[in-house]
Formats: sequence, C-alpha cells, structure tokens
Amino acid sequence: MSLLTNPDPDLMQIFDFNAADLEANRAGRLSDGQVEKLSSRKKQGQWLAGIGCAAAAVFILPILVSGLSSSMKDGTTSILTLLVVMSLPVVYVTLGVMDRSADLTRNRPKVYLGKLHIREQYGKFGPSYWISEIDIQISSTAYALFDNYLYLRGNDTTFRLYYAPNSSEVLSLEVVNTK
Repeated sequence: MSLLTNPDPDLMQIFDFNAADLEANRAGRLSDGQVEKLSSRKKQGQWLAGIGCAAAAVFILPILVSGLSSSMKDGTTSILTLLVVMSLPVVYVTLGVMDRSADLTRNRPKVYLGKLHIREQYGKFGPSYWISEIDIQISSTAYALFDNYLYLRGNDTTFRLYYAPNSSEVLSLEVVNTK
C-alpha cells in the first residue's frame, strides 16, 4: 500500500479538515484546531443542556405543582411522563458533551483502515447519513459530496479515516491506495 503524502483537497473540503489536522492525526493526536472545534462543540452542548434544564424547570415545575396539588392519582402518571419526555433531549445533549470531553481528555484519534461505504437511513425525523463501516453519522452535505467522490474514484479505494472515538466525529481522511 502506498500512502499519499499530500492530503486530498476534495476530502479536506468535504470533511472540513486541513493538512495540519491530518499530520497531527497521523502522529496519533488531535491538532490544535481539532481541539478548538471539539471544545467549541462541547461548550455549545453545555449551553443547550443548560437551556434545556431551565426550560424543563419553567414548564414542568408549574405543571408538577398544580398536578400534585389537584390530584395525586390522576396527575402523577402524566406528570412523570411529561418530565421524562422533556428531560430526554437534555440527557442526549449532556451525553454528547461527555463524549467530547472524553475525546479531549484522551487526545487520540481512532483509526479505521479500509474501504468506505455510505448509507442513507430513514427514521421518524427524516433521513440520516452514515459512514457504514464504523457507524459515524455525517451531514447531508458531506454525504452528497462524498457519494459523488466515491462514484468518481470507484470501489477499489482504501482510506485511512481518523475519528474521535467517543463522539464519533470525522477528524480527517486520506487515501491510502487506489487500484
């Protein structure tokens, strides 16, 4: 297998990384830019979790107080259901924050070496897009561009994909060989 030393500009654009990111990932660490991106996303997640907790408190506490004062039997089940449903997004965002924290603490990308395939999956909230081999979700834009990239390259391309192990975010990607 021959390693291409120069990063592919198309892959850099599709997955938003640069040559310094790729070099750091090859050396087994996150680049300064990747640390900044993960830190920024972690902070955004912390803000969202905080807003979610505040919103849950604003909406749930009055319902909880009125439900408990009116009738314990009738209101308790519906109040608990509402509490659980409203807290699920907060838990989801908090877990994402924890995943990014773990990635930043570890400061080591995971590596996948092999062929890559992408898939579109439909769920309750519409389509989601994935790199199949390691179940990393990507944006619809990255999906469309990478789908075209793979079509133009053919199926015999081997890639080295660097990704954050806990948050499953693509860090960088390089072509290892083409046949």
